[in-house]
Amino acid sequence: MKKFLPLIMFIILPYLVFAQDSNTNTVSLLIMPLQNLTPKEDSAGSDNYRILFFGPIHNFIQIIPGVTLPDRDKLLSMNFDSSNVATFAALNPADFIIYGDYTLKGKTKKDQKLSINLYVWSQKLGAVFFQKAYTSGTEFEVLDAIDNMLEDIIAQTLQKQLAVATLQFSGFRIGNEKYGLYINEKYISDVSGDGFSMNLKVLADQNYQITLRNLSTAAVAFDQTFVPKKGEAITIGYYAVGVINIPTVPNKKSKSIYDLYLIHASETNIVSDNTVLSNIYAGRDYTFWLIEDKTNFVYTNTFTLHDKETVLLKPSLKGLGGFSMRLNLNDGLMLVAYGDYFWNNWFYTGLMLGASPVPLLGDWGNAFPGQTFMLSVAAGIDIGAYILGNRGTEGFRLAAGISARYYLSIIAPELLNISQVFSPQRSFVVGPHVMLEYDFLMFSAGFYFAPLANFETYQFPVTLSLGVRFHF
Repeated sequence: MKKFLPLIMFIILPYLVFAQDSNTNTVSLLIMPLQNLTPKEDSAGSDNYRILFFGPIHNFIQIIPGVTLPDRDKLLSMNFDSSNVATFAALNPADFIIYGDYTLKGKTKKDQKLSINLYVWSQKLGAVFFQKAYTSGTEFEVLDAIDNMLEDIIAQTLQKQLAVATLQFSGFRIGNEKYGLYINEKYISDVSGDGFSMNLKVLADQNYQITLRNLSTAAVAFDQTFVPKKGEAITIGYYAVGVINIPTVPNKKSKSIYDLYLIHASETNIVSDNTVLSNIYAGRDYTFWLIEDKTNFVYTNTFTLHDKETVLLKPSLKGLGGFSMRLNLNDGLMLVAYGDYFWNNWFYTGLMLGASPVPLLGDWGNAFPGQTFMLSVAAGIDIGAYILGNRGTEGFRLAAGISARYYLSIIAPELLNISQVFSPQRSFVVGPHVMLEYDFLMFSAGFYFAPLANFETYQFPVTLSLGVRFHF
């Protein structure tokens, strides 16, 4: 049996061949699926051979330089009538139309044979100028029949002989990246995973432009031309790599020790600042740590390095403590401002001041004619800590705390200038809250205990708010 097309390629891999030099004239082909003429009583399973013949032949020829060929789905959907090829050719112009039929004969699998007829119709001649019959078994012998048909098709339409080489795709290290594989600008397959491999039989002594296009960015990751010789096998692989730039860490303490780590899965590498790390495997998630004095995680960042990307890290020591400001909307008041002091990377104490306009209704409106709103003011204290991430973490962080606030009297707008208080009533709330942060954005939720009328009644309000936080 011929060795051109192993069975595994028959199932999952396209056949590729280049049969003309790039400087030859363009030849247009239509390759129609073979018609199944098997009698109904013998037809069980016979339809499978329709695609079994069509797929390899189409894929084998589709990327030959100088050949134009419609894509697979278009050819399969064409309404072809072998009894009136001239009419079909007038509606679908092409230099050559390849078509045929097959019949499955035999009652048992052991005795079954395929009888195949192949025809090549010429637009120039307006007639069939080549026809040939083939006989094949139903298992590995089918591969020989396909080889024979391909050899005849190429010889009759392109005047080329079949001299075979192999392109072996293996050794890919691309992580989570995904690419489209193209040969001579024809799509062949998606490429994903480090275990991707493919063996393609091609015509020797032809140019093969191999291109990988990133499916996420459409950028060309790999573009190279190969010319394998007869019987030669060329191995083609690809490594996805990127660059990580670690600038100098500012504001280091002279008596402190700083360690920098770059981590992927179980791999931990010690790195240095003021360093550019080139040819780092891409398509992977990395975590960067900056640790002070062996215990204090002052900066962390988890990111994905993509192919040909440069990631600029910005390690800083802002998480060592200092001030922070929060501005919240709808946190029990229309606008609330917090001034927080961080004692270290995680723990803080804050003071708050908030205000909200309150509409004047009923007796309140009568007491201040001409006024529509009054101002409600509150002050309080907030104590909390980060439970996920810390002050120096980029990306998502989660903090929790407890706060107490005291609602001051409602103040009439015209009395603000002379600091007069309208009513001596006071009220306060106390309770826990959580804050989900992403960079400077923040979402908060609080649950409070609120006694009223000298503790005679109680309420348990829930507040939701959006805000921003800035560390200094």
